[in-house]
This record gives sequence, C-alpha cells and structure tokens, in this order.
Amino acid sequence: MNFSQEFEQALNQGASLEKFTSLLKKISNYNYVLQGEEPDSLIHLAVVNDRLDVVKLLVQQGASLEPLEICPQSENPYPEFEVFGFDDDERFTGDPLLSAAATGKQEIFEFLAPLASISQRRQAMLYLADGLKSNSLLDSEDKTSFQQLISSKPSTDNPDTFGQWLHDLAQSTITEPSLNDTRRSVSLKFVERCQAQISQGLNINRIGDNGCTLLWTASNNGYLEAVQTLLQLGATADIPNQTDGWTPLMIAVDAHIPWLCGTKSIWGTAKSQQVNIVRLLLEAGANVNFAGKNGETALYLLHSFDREEIFDEEIHLAICEMESVLTDAGAR
Repeated sequence: MNFSQEFEQALNQGASLEKFTSLLKKISNYNYVLQGEEPDSLIHLAVVNDRLDVVKLLVQQGASLEPLEICPQSENPYPEFEVFGFDDDERFTGDPLLSAAATGKQEIFEFLAPLASISQRRQAMLYLADGLKSNSLLDSEDKTSFQQLISSKPSTDNPDTFGQWLHDLAQSTITEPSLNDTRRSVSLKFVERCQAQISQGLNINRIGDNGCTLLWTASNNGYLEAVQTLLQLGATADIPNQTDGWTPLMIAVDAHIPWLCGTKSIWGTAKSQQVNIVRLLLEAGANVNFAGKNGETALYLLHSFDREEIFDEEIHLAICEMESVLTDAGAR
C-alpha cells in the first residue's frame, strides 16, 4: 500500500491523530498531491473529511492553503473549444478554505480563514452562506422528526399500520430555518465554545495557532452575538491578525460585501451583520483608521472591491450604509 492509499484509508477509518503524525513522517513535502482517481492535496482531503485536528497538524507542518498544481499548464491545442471546458481548470487540487465554507464546516473555516490570502478569503466568504444553508437542516427538530419517522417504517404485512405510516409521511414537512435563525444558531455555538475555553483559563485576547483572536474570528464570520459577548467579557478591539495585520474591525468591513453577495445568491436576500458588528467595535474603542501591513485601512478595503460589477440595488444600499458608518467615525 502506497502513502496515498494509507492516508485515505486513515481518513476513512477515522484514525487517531497519532496515526497521522506517524504517517506524515514518511514524506518530507506536506504539499504532497495524493494520487488516485481524483488527485487531491492532503489538507483539502482532511477538510472534506471534517478532520480539524489533521488540518491543524498539516498547517503546523507548513502545508499550503492554496490549491496545488496537479499537472503543469500546457498549451491548449484546441483553443476554439475552450468554451466547453478545455482550459486546464482541473489541473489544481481543491481549495481547502472554499470547501470548508461551502460545506458548512464552520470550525475548520474559522481556523483557516485568518491564515489565507486576501483573495482566497474573499472568494471563500461568498460560499459561507451556502454552507450555512446546506447545514441549516441538520440541527432542525423537523428533520430529526422526519428521520425518526423514516426509521420507524412498519412492515407491509399490516396494511392499516403501513397505511397510517404513509399518511404521516405525506403530512410531514421540513421547515427550513431562516437565514437569521441559522446565523444566530452558529454564532451562539461559537459563544459556547469561547466560554468553555475562557472558563478553563484561556486569555480572551490570546492569539491562537491561526494567528488571530476569538474576536477577530467572530468579526469575520458575522457572529454578532459572539462579538457582543466577547467585548462584554473584556476582549480588546484592536488586536490585529498576524497574516495581514488587520484588526477585527478591518476584517468585519472586508467581509461585508462577500456576505451580501453570498446571501443574495443563496438565500435571495442580501443580509449582513457586519455593519452592526462594526458599530459594536467602534463603541468599544476600535481605531477606524488602523492600517494593516500594507497600509490598508477599513475604508480602503471597502473601496477595494469592484462595485461596478455589482448590479443589485439592495447590495449597493448596504455598502453605502457601511461607508456612512465608517466616515461618521472619522475614517479616511
């Protein structure tokens, strides 16, 4: 059995982290492309299998978050057929951050987002609403009841009982939670995790293994309730992440437009908690003109998006609202 087969088997079997630690000693390059029917990177496959511990291990060993090249770019001998997909699109492995966002793997997304490049993070944020929606039914009481009904299917030997079961099945419905309910539920779960860590002695302002604070993560992910709770517990508003040198306020602003576009596309309405989060951070004393490693400020980040390609009036109004909040606070 080669390394690719061993790694995939360990994931499929839910092997311990110690097993992966031992397994990874067999390779020197953690940006290894697993060979198989669908070549993939180690970290992307770990994301797909929802193994946050393995993702963290690979990041610690220096694995790249960018998609890896499977095969070199080659000149297309049939350029006239590019419209049909002959454009080398499949020469890269999957994007770990985008996959985490699109499939609703919130804890993995929370860990990877501050480590990713700006462009990769913005692209993934567009799919975060998609991930929330895909997982919104997993915790719903309606779905639990529906699954219980399915599993209680009676024998067809008793026509009356089976007929009643069919009737109950036809009457059952799964009500999709609203966007606000889903987002709030995820936010409150984050609050619970934060409170558990803090109760165990974690410094609320500690910079984690992913180079940011809890407040930074909450601000990026639209966790309004979490931002409010963390600030009440004494979180400092202006601690930047180590990758970009962006504060929670800056990432809250940068995530605003992707949130608007993502929710509009998936849920049919442009919804973002980022303006409310920015207001909370400003009230807590956040510096609206704090500059990142490349000199960018919150207002600069808002203006760095190509708004000419956004044709939705609802989104434009929400962007203008954020702009107004920043300028009223003295942004320049």
